[in-house]
This record gives sequence, structure tokens and C-alpha cells, in this order.
Amino acid sequence: MSNGKTNQNGRIEYAGLLRHREIELCTMSAMANYLVWRWEKSGEDFPSFRTNKDWYDIQLLITSPQATTKEISYSTQQQWIHKIYSHLGIHITKVTHAGRGSGPKEAEKLGIDHDQIQRQGRWAGDAMHKGYLTSLPRAFMRGMAGFQSEHAGTYFIARAEVEPPKELLDLVFPELNYWLRQPTEDIATKSFLKLLEYLRLVFLQDSVLLRTRYPGHSLWNLPVFSHPSYQPFAEDVTKSLDVGHRDLDSQIRTAMPILGQQVLNLQSSLTAMMSTGFEKQQQQFEKQQQQFEKQQQHTQQLESKLDDFLGGRIAFQMTPVKLSHLVKTAVSIERGGSSTNSIGDSISITPIPFDPRLDTSTSTQNAAVTTSFATPSERPESSSLANRYSLSRNTHKVTDLHREWYVGYGGQPSIASLNDEHGCEWRKDWPGKDREFYSKRLAIMKHVKDKTHQGGSTDAAAAALEKYRVKHKLSLNALAMKIRKGESIEFS
Repeated sequence: MSNGKTNQNGRIEYAGLLRHREIELCTMSAMANYLVWRWEKSGEDFPSFRTNKDWYDIQLLITSPQATTKEISYSTQQQWIHKIYSHLGIHITKVTHAGRGSGPKEAEKLGIDHDQIQRQGRWAGDAMHKGYLTSLPRAFMRGMAGFQSEHAGTYFIARAEVEPPKELLDLVFPELNYWLRQPTEDIATKSFLKLLEYLRLVFLQDSVLLRTRYPGHSLWNLPVFSHPSYQPFAEDVTKSLDVGHRDLDSQIRTAMPILGQQVLNLQSSLTAMMSTGFEKQQQQFEKQQQQFEKQQQHTQQLESKLDDFLGGRIAFQMTPVKLSHLVKTAVSIERGGSSTNSIGDSISITPIPFDPRLDTSTSTQNAAVTTSFATPSERPESSSLANRYSLSRNTHKVTDLHREWYVGYGGQPSIASLNDEHGCEWRKDWPGKDREFYSKRLAIMKHVKDKTHQGGSTDAAAAALEKYRVKHKLSLNALAMKIRKGESIEFS
């Protein structure tokens, strides 16, 4: 900020915040979820950063995905804030300006120093504050984030300890990676792209808790949450939330700040030395020792078998079976007598009936010696799931509908698989409005499939139809009606 009624020197000033201990009070988490909703769920396209004019005029708060450069009017802002206050039972005369006064009062209640409050509000008027000190009051920021303001070592966000894997980050704001690779000299563009890169990390880390507390939110239908890497990541974040030992450290720092800080520094140094030195060497040594022992055992077994084979102490008994009855084979080694004229060991191959669905023979009676066949895994029972499945009402893009139709949401079966397996039985008890909803979606997917007859994949056809829908500002229902009426829909 370079201007304003509190900035009389024309000096660039900064404001900052930290992630809050409580996820529902975290401004950064709210911003991350809001932007993901805008660019992944609402139908608004991810902005272009090719030139400043492509994105400078995009408003943070918008009236609709089609009017991204139109700011919200003061009356609209006042109306919605008043509704929020009324819902919470708050009666106040200063509606839009209420936060300016409640913030300092909350900070004072938390015991934050008045000097820090003045710096945060840019109310400090002396020369030192105006000309020399940084505009970031760190003690204020810690206190308002739910931690002790006077001790820097108390700030710790447990859910931020686990870094999401790259394959998950790439699924949030997928277009962001392209713009991060593009050269630009504009400081604002660089900074905003870095902010978005950080916010998608915040979104993934906070989603673990939010999905548990608010499981019905439609954000959790995004592809990133059905990726195989998400569940292991979520389990690691859940483990990191067990921070009872850090609470004890916090009590020590409160009672004995200096000693607590020294103990913490010493503990951190020793932990780092042990974890990076001794533990790694010990693990590496144990791993090498295990590999050596396994290799040694394997070598001894090979030598013993080779010696028995060359010495004539092993015979092979091979049993012919019909190809029409493929079998598994079990190999057993039986020790015989010690006579030098007899065969000491024998290997027999015992047929075990196998799944007849794998039989590819017809009437042939030829015999063959079989080895081992893997048993096919049983298909999961999906009839009970089909009876209670319904189409998502939060799907607004053709590409998302295509994924629900052919892949499925959140580990649930796809619509195509339900139709293939159950026909129309799984939706025979639907009410009329659900049948009509399904019929409209079916019209869109049939149109996508018809386009693939001209070449290409259904993915490409769905993406092209989505571009047509956005260009003509159509909802999925409106698009379905155009298709039903047989109107010309040209896209490539």
C-alpha cells in the first residue's frame, strides 16, 4: 500500500497474516477454498497472466463467474454483511466498518501490546514507526492467529507439517504450472502466482480436517480427492495433528521463557544431528545387512538344489491334463529313502481345479503340462451401491459430467458402469424430477459420444463441448435443451 489517510510519507507499507491455529478462523484457508471454488467449480475460467490487463481488473469478490471485472456495489456488500450479522445474532450500527473496530478490541482482549496494535492499524504517528520500522507487527500476527504473541517459539501449525506430493499439487489450479514457467518482469504477477502456489498447498493440507468436519461439501468431488496419493497424504496429516508434546513445551516456555527457548534450541539441534546422522546410518546398515543375509540364503538354496540335481537326487513327475480344465499346480518335495539305487527326492505336480471362465479351448483333447495361474480377483458387489446412487447436483461443467459418467466420483461407480451392469433397473424407482435430470445429462453425453464417431476421444469431445458452453454462457440444462431440440451445436 502506497497511499491512504494513515500514510502521509508516501512510503510503501505492507500488511500480513499467519495461518490460524483453528481452521474455521483461518483467513488464508478461507481464501484458498474460495479461489478453488471459483476456478474449479463455479464455471469461471482460470485467469490469463500473459499481460497485466488480462488479470489486473479481475475482482476478488464478484457477482457472477461471467462478470469477473465488475466490483460488488457498496449496497450489496452492506446487505450481505448485515445478513451474516443477523444470522449470528449480532446487532450493530456500523456494518461494513465493524471489523475495523472489533479487530483492535479482540487484540486487546488477547493481551497484545498496544504498540503492536497501533502498528497493525497504521495508527502510530512517531518518526520511528513511520520511517524505519517494518509494517509487519509479528507479535500481533501471532496473537491473532491463536498463539502467544510475546513468544515467537509458540507458533506451530500441526496440519502444515506434511507437504503434499507433487501429483496432488498439480491437480489444484492445473493451469498455474504453465504460468509459473513463463518469464515475466512484473513484480505483481510474480508475487500473485507465488501466492496461488502457496494457497493450493494450504487447500490440500486444510482439506484433511475440513472433509472430516463438513463431508457434504461439493468441493470434495474434485479429481484431486480421488487420486491414489491423497489417502496416504491425509493419513500423514492426521498423524501430525497429535501435538501433545508441543503443548507441554508451550507450558514450559510460558513459565520460563528464556530457559524454555534454550532447551528448545538444544533439543532441535540434538534431534537434527541424531535424525540426519546416526538414524540414517543405522537404517542404511540394517538394510544392507538384511539384503546380504537374504542373498546369502538364496545362494545357499541354489547351491543345494544344483548339487541335488547334478547328483541325480531329484526326479520330476509331470502329469498331463486337458486344456479344457486349466489348473493351478502345487509343487511338493518329498524326501525318499537313502538307498543309492533309488531316487531320493521327487517333485510332484498336483492339479487343482481353476476357474472355468478362463478356459479358452473348444473341443480339443490335447494334453499340456500346466504351471501356475493367478486367480482373478472377485469383482466388487455394486448392486447395493447402485440402488442408492444418484447423479451429483453440483456438476456444472461438461468435463465434470464426463468424469462422473465414465470414471465416477470419489471411488463410486460410474454411470456407464451402472448402466452396463444393471440396465435401467438401478434408477427405476427414481421420482420424475430425477428421471428428467438424468435424461438431460444423457442427452449431453450422447452428443459427446456422437462427436467421437468423427474421430478423437470422448475426453477431447467433452472438453470441446465445455468450451462451447462457456462461450455461449449456457448452463448444463440449457445446453441439454438445445441438443434435444436438434439445434446446431458446432465445436471442434
